[in-house]
Amino acid sequence: MLVGFFSLSYANEFCGLKCNPPDPVTGLVEQAQSAVAMNPAADCEPAEKNSEILKETPLAGGARKMMAMVYGSCAVLKLKARQKLNPKEPKIRIETMSIPTGTDAARTNHPYLGHFRDPGCTNAAECSDANLNKPVVGIPSACKKIVCDAYRYPSAYRYGGKAKNESEVTSHEFRAPASVQTGVDCSYFVFQSMNQGGLRFEKNKENYYRASSALSVLGQKDKDGNRLDCFDQVVDQEGGIHPGDMIVIPGKHAALVDTVGPDPFGINAMIEDPTQWKGLDWEKTKGTPNGTALTLRGSVEKIDQIRQGTSTMYTDEKVKFLNDLSTYLCSNALHWDRFKLTIIHSSSNGNHTGVQREDNPSGCMRPPLLQLSKAQCIRAMKQKWREQVPEFADAPSAIIQNIARSSTSKILRHASDEPDCRTNPPSVPESACADCCDLNSTYEEMI
Repeated sequence: MLVGFFSLSYANEFCGLKCNPPDPVTGLVEQAQSAVAMNPAADCEPAEKNSEILKETPLAGGARKMMAMVYGSCAVLKLKARQKLNPKEPKIRIETMSIPTGTDAARTNHPYLGHFRDPGCTNAAECSDANLNKPVVGIPSACKKIVCDAYRYPSAYRYGGKAKNESEVTSHEFRAPASVQTGVDCSYFVFQSMNQGGLRFEKNKENYYRASSALSVLGQKDKDGNRLDCFDQVVDQEGGIHPGDMIVIPGKHAALVDTVGPDPFGINAMIEDPTQWKGLDWEKTKGTPNGTALTLRGSVEKIDQIRQGTSTMYTDEKVKFLNDLSTYLCSNALHWDRFKLTIIHSSSNGNHTGVQREDNPSGCMRPPLLQLSKAQCIRAMKQKWREQVPEFADAPSAIIQNIARSSTSKILRHASDEPDCRTNPPSVPESACADCCDLNSTYEEMI
């Protein structure tokens, strides 16, 4: 527990670290404009809520905690998710980070280091060689180290970038001296997020760093359907996609779902409202895989008649029609523009920004999300229409098998409810400094 304070005037000298003089118990708190408010006091205001977040969505919570540590800031967790990259945005590519001018460019242009550019910020002096090891009253040295590391050696993306000692399970290093290229890659960020969330890759086994190709083999089951590790592959489970779900493209990328909005794939809206079927020129459709010609007008009329109980089709005709319609709609009407989710990952996106949050995932992450949305769309449609046609079958097994057998991508969900798959987060001072950052995030806050 913190018992000391530093004056408000001195607080302004050390950018982002604020104090609350009337309260000698909780010590440092995050003010409205605070860039950093890291306080390892166990009874800080967000601590109780954070414990629930780390219990319910531990992998997403661990990723947010890591992001705060990387940038030495609680406030970065309240910034909007980044969207399309502005092509005029200044470059901060990692190859320039090994020289002082590159580090200066990162401090000047990095989108998540804005707190170091606030008026009155004097981190250059406070984090200088002369002052680096001087204590700040009421600030644990580990917290000052996080802030100064973020200022002196800004972290960006680097392919293959890992900690100095990747065998250390509790290692949190995202930086190195300026003479060495610095940065972290996607799979190492996942590894550290697992650690901060108190999660294991395998039951009762210590974590070790895994590249995206090794992450992609997770989620397998034995012949009896039992987990072989601490993950399930997400195929068509009810509930869509969850915060903390892992998107893995072997040898290419690994990312975590951060926040999820209502109807994250736009499936329910499409099922309930035929106007959502726009863009499908069914008048020109020659046929479906089963050879049945479908038109927009005729299909809407048939759906309405089935729902109202006035359809004159035989049962087998209804089943065939609904099978054709659900497969066609889910394959053609869904699009990533409908998606309501944000991701958190370390990526070269945004001029090699590194750890970042993004809205509307792009590139290689879209195909596995679209594939999953198709399976869940067919499942949802069949559940809905089975109310009128009880004989309507489950989703075609071929679709599920194609996703399960995919060697190009996978979406995984951690079995965090299994005690053998949980562990204690690393007990290191640097980790404790982020315990009082507010880890709660919603999709609405991020967009």
